[in-house]
Amino acid sequence: AYTPWEWHKPLFDYAQSLGLIAFSTPFDPTSVDFLEELGVPAYKIASFENADWPLLKKVAQTGKPVIMSTGAATLASIDEAVRVLR
Repeated sequence: AYTPWEWHKPLFDYAQSLGLIAFSTPFDPTSVDFLEELGVPAYKIASFENADWPLLKKVAQTGKPVIMSTGAATLASIDEAVRVLR
């Protein structure tokens, strides 16, 4: 589901006030830039985005940890996604 960008900072601030770590799933390069401005500590990649190599490369360039969903992916696409991220 699409979470409006204006909701992110209040949600991240609230999570931090509770001692929680907040992160988000980018779906395009501009959302990576946006999340970098918020200082996210990690990224979550949706399984449908595992083949979006430009997105994966952009996320990898941040040097931050990545949690990658695999539910809609094949073993071959997971292998390739991991190679792109590395």
